[in-house]
Amino acid sequence: MRTHFTMCILVLLLLSGGMTLAQTRTGSIDGTLHDTTGQVLPGVSVTLSGGPLITPQVSTSSAQGVYRFPGVEIGTYSLLLELSGFRSVLHEGVIVQAGRNTAINVSFELASVAETITVTGESPMVDTKSTVISSSFDNQMLQDVPSAKDVWSLLQNQAPGVTTSRLDVGGSEAGLQAVYSARGTSWQQNSYYLNGVNVTCPAALGASGYYYDYESFEEVQVETGSHPASVNAPGVYMNMITKSGSNEFRGQSGFTWQSGGTQSSNLDQELEDRGASSAEFDFLSDFNAQLGGPVVRDRSTFYFSGRDQRVHRFVPGFTDAAGNTDLTEDTDMWQYVIKSQTQLNANNKIGVEWHHMSYLKPNRGAAGNRPAEATWIEDDDFDIIQADWTSTISDVALLDVRFSHLRVFFPTFQQPDVLGQAGQDTVTGQFLNARDFDTERLRKRFSYKADLTYFKEQWANANHEFKFGFEFSANPIFNITTAIDDVFLLFEDGVADRVQTRNTTRLDRQNLHQLSFFVDDIINIGSRVTLKLGLRFDRYEGFLPEQVTPGGNFVSAQTFPEQRNVLDVASFAPRLGLIVSLDDVGRTLLKTSWGRYYHQFTTGFANFQNPNGSLTDTYDWNDLNGDAQFQQGERGQLLSSQIGSGQFVDPDFQHPYTDEFTIGVERELSRDLAVSATYSYRRGRRLPDSVDIGVPFSAYSPVDVIDPGPDNILGTGDDGGAFTVFDLDPAFLGKNQRMLTNPDGNNSTFNGFEITMSKRMSDNWQALVSYSYNDTDMITRGGTFDGDANGFHENPNNLINARGKSFYDRTNQIKAAGTFMAPRGVRVSGTVLAQTGQPIARTFNVGGLTQGTVTILSERNGDSRLLSVATVDLTVAKDFIFGRGVRLEPSLSIFNLLNSNEVTSTITSSGSAFDQVLNFLAPRVFRFGIKVVF
Repeated sequence: MRTHFTMCILVLLLLSGGMTLAQTRTGSIDGTLHDTTGQVLPGVSVTLSGGPLITPQVSTSSAQGVYRFPGVEIGTYSLLLELSGFRSVLHEGVIVQAGRNTAINVSFELASVAETITVTGESPMVDTKSTVISSSFDNQMLQDVPSAKDVWSLLQNQAPGVTTSRLDVGGSEAGLQAVYSARGTSWQQNSYYLNGVNVTCPAALGASGYYYDYESFEEVQVETGSHPASVNAPGVYMNMITKSGSNEFRGQSGFTWQSGGTQSSNLDQELEDRGASSAEFDFLSDFNAQLGGPVVRDRSTFYFSGRDQRVHRFVPGFTDAAGNTDLTEDTDMWQYVIKSQTQLNANNKIGVEWHHMSYLKPNRGAAGNRPAEATWIEDDDFDIIQADWTSTISDVALLDVRFSHLRVFFPTFQQPDVLGQAGQDTVTGQFLNARDFDTERLRKRFSYKADLTYFKEQWANANHEFKFGFEFSANPIFNITTAIDDVFLLFEDGVADRVQTRNTTRLDRQNLHQLSFFVDDIINIGSRVTLKLGLRFDRYEGFLPEQVTPGGNFVSAQTFPEQRNVLDVASFAPRLGLIVSLDDVGRTLLKTSWGRYYHQFTTGFANFQNPNGSLTDTYDWNDLNGDAQFQQGERGQLLSSQIGSGQFVDPDFQHPYTDEFTIGVERELSRDLAVSATYSYRRGRRLPDSVDIGVPFSAYSPVDVIDPGPDNILGTGDDGGAFTVFDLDPAFLGKNQRMLTNPDGNNSTFNGFEITMSKRMSDNWQALVSYSYNDTDMITRGGTFDGDANGFHENPNNLINARGKSFYDRTNQIKAAGTFMAPRGVRVSGTVLAQTGQPIARTFNVGGLTQGTVTILSERNGDSRLLSVATVDLTVAKDFIFGRGVRLEPSLSIFNLLNSNEVTSTITSSGSAFDQVLNFLAPRVFRFGIKVVF
């Protein structure tokens, strides 16, 4: 396994990608015009054409010799600059990327006759107006570099400093999204934006509310640090920008295929001895068709994309009640994108866009410890509808107004052939009989956004670029939940232990309103210094609409009145940035920034106080007849209670925040090659969690125990040391009253360093290579979904050894991606990922306590780690050109080229199954593709 890591480092030197700074759906072009003596030139006519423009745009340089094109859609343009008496200049190949300013400064020469000088490929690699730490992946990178064709594999393999919750090999994890983190910040603080508007799932905050058509993207931006005031949260900001039509009809169609027959095996004896079994594809197919063009030439365009993706795979150990092992976990996805843009006049453009998707997964959750009868049937339906209006108010003002509606219908149904009440064995991890509940979820996000960009020259002896913004979102959620007999069973190594009773059947509602204002000011002080000032205001109100429950075995039918201002916080967040050019031409930049980010919230924060929310009571279970099913009369001692306990949000709840400081240097080595090095420090404060004010820590008394070691048997050679755990005073059993608050000491810190090298496509190759060092310290028990409000502060046993490394902490991480254009139309692309292994911590159970069995961390998360992981992916394609612009492109992709088999997940609980392998890298797989472009 270590050999694969070393080999990946060597292969790293052969690969390539592209990086820029970004934040919105458009970029900008500007510059200063002067003659050969250095005198500025007002009145120069500047014409922008090409890219997705329906009609050319014209600007005139100001009295300061400055011209500008704000709000330019991403693409490649031509810039024609003309002034009587001077030679005209034509700049071709001007690249605009989202959120980035492209500066084209021109020195004009006198001319005795009309003539034009043509300049090609002179777009700068560094941005003198931004401190944002981010990467942009254009359509060429998205299409050429091997990936599973979803945004999560893009983040996994190419985005510097980002760590995902799982490792995908050629679609081995396709069909189910990942969560991810960068710079030590909770995954719940991530944001998904589509065309510059927030489409993050409002209920599962930090997660996506949609499975996007990867082929429909023109560009994907990934910001990880030094966000401007237009971005609210400290996590990863990802903005996906869809393609547009043009005045010419263009389209493409493609199909890829892989199966068990194209997959190798990487299961060796060591893995088998640790309980692992191989995972194989049944098949993975992906079909896409696109077409774009004019509706009315020079006025209106359209774009369409349709996708049919099917992922069918065998899951190790996955069986049904009859013991069949040839079962597959299937995910079938169908979607389309329809987009239209219309140029109303020279200064106004409108657009509409609709994304629709159907998603079917008949065995969601299939795993070796979850048989078919204990999985869900997931049958989803998604929509995103967007509309926008862009208006050039004057030469110095641009207005952009946007609306977006996200609709998620996300039902998960129990199987029709369940075996009884749902349960789980807490020692073996095995799920039993049925999935725990049925839920139909309807989630909506209505977003309204307006930005005004305004330029003011020579105000207070400096040029200013203001951006004022407003955003409002409403996020109504409705859930219908049922459970078999309203219970969930807990066994301990096959023996009935506890029973959880539920407040089902339940029809619950929740909502969250967010109101935001921001202002950014980019101040150019002379030719070398740029100062960025930003201020953002956010107000969040979480509330509970009136709702009803029909009742069940443990709760009666009730109507619950509306509760407003359950969560109500408002904060101002300042942002500062400084860019200093260390040379006369702006190619070596010192950048530093400081910013405060107040955290975003899920609707679940208000739902915490919902008496109609998901609540359980836990009892000792006396299985009197030994049938492993609960009957009335078998409830023992009440161990903990949520139903009717009146849990609530602290009236003095404070807005959690993260402070960030960055400092770094960027250097443009040539017009197509740049390097950067950046140090980042973050600290999270007032982080939220729940406490139990009904059962305070003072209600517990210390008890000394011995860690039984990995084998979970006392008196053997692997026993650990002595631990102090905490036993509850019996008088406090069932007295629970949870409060969501900001516990003392619940904070986090991050120190990191990142080096990147980016090479734009030229001389037949492009490259993005990054190294990141990461060190995170936080309250965690090592879970993939550890984030805000995990309940760690509800009892003292949860906090034993709980300060450690985040699940996403990878001390060292190296990524590379890129393309080489070989002779005869052959293209070779690849990626390398090499990173430190996942931090882990062993746990052991302590029984015989008043409150029941508790699980204790024997060490801090990160004191132990899995081995380092390294993968290499490769694609080879060849273009065949036919008449009338038709291109045929067959391709072969090889994922996990070295057939690495590093372990990515193990059982960490003490016992006979300790250190058994739950997951390891999927084996090498070949994917065949064919594409036609016209």
